[in-house]
Amino acid sequence: MVSRHQRIPYFVRNISYRTMLFVVVRYQTVSKIECSLFQPNSSVIPLIASLTSLMLTIEKESDITSLKGQDGRLGMTIIASVKVRDGLVLATDSMTTIQATVDKAGNKAVIKTYSNAKKLFHIGDAPIGAMIYGIGNIGQRSIEGLMFDFSVKELTKLTKPKRESVHDVAEALFVYFNSLYQTEFANIPPEQKIRDFRFGIFVAGCSVGKPFVEEWEFLLPRDLKIKRVRTDTTFGASWRGIDLPFTRLIKGFDPRSRQILKKHGLSDKTIKEALEPWKANIAYDGMPVQDAINLAVFIVQTTIGLVSFEIGAPSCGGHCKWPQYYLMALLSG
Repeated sequence: MVSRHQRIPYFVRNISYRTMLFVVVRYQTVSKIECSLFQPNSSVIPLIASLTSLMLTIEKESDITSLKGQDGRLGMTIIASVKVRDGLVLATDSMTTIQATVDKAGNKAVIKTYSNAKKLFHIGDAPIGAMIYGIGNIGQRSIEGLMFDFSVKELTKLTKPKRESVHDVAEALFVYFNSLYQTEFANIPPEQKIRDFRFGIFVAGCSVGKPFVEEWEFLLPRDLKIKRVRTDTTFGASWRGIDLPFTRLIKGFDPRSRQILKKHGLSDKTIKEALEPWKANIAYDGMPVQDAINLAVFIVQTTIGLVSFEIGAPSCGGHCKWPQYYLMALLSG
């Protein structure tokens, strides 16, 4: 049995689906996690805990995939967060897209994609995770490398209570990356930064002494400070990056249709009355963590599935055989 304030991180890597699952438990005994989405022929994967290494390994062939930084436009990824009463699940795809100037006019095109980009990070020793989307490097440094530097150099400057506060960690990430971003792109016109150099971080996890998880985020160059995604006692799902595929599914319409309808003379009230009834209603309050995991995977897989058939280079994805994504589950007490 784990004490109420103790946090134990568990990492699970599954070679077949290239999945990473990170679980933090406050006062629950964990003997197994149901992972029917991860292994086709089994609804339950037994997990073996090592109290010395605090690692869990799936009882089958597994490995640690090669992880590299993500690059490309804002839309070149899909990240998802599902917050329920008992915890939080973070999930991302793993595709990195390389763009290059292809003609004298300065036009850019995708010249290569890789399938092992790391976009989900465990911050320090606390049960706090961060997902990235947008550009994959600032100057010559990859975002993954900068995240490592933040954890080693900047995070250690915070006091222990601040390192265990989701808000304080998110704020420290903003200060660190905003400084690097503004210095590197100081000479880039504002409209070009918004179009070509957007960078976002979604931070979530469990703060010491709080029963519910927190979610904070920022998007550069738009935001001047971090923003709270939802209150402590509000539950729901969020997705960023390539958000249109799942937004169309969950809301029942394409958000861009609002502007088209307005151009045809419809008022905001009329548009809302016409579109709101088509929204799918999901009961997040009371949703078990396993179902939150399933939903997070569904958001990522749905997006990957659509863009894999759209004309043009795929804008998110992963391994050529299986949809590739990474998962982090945080279970609160």
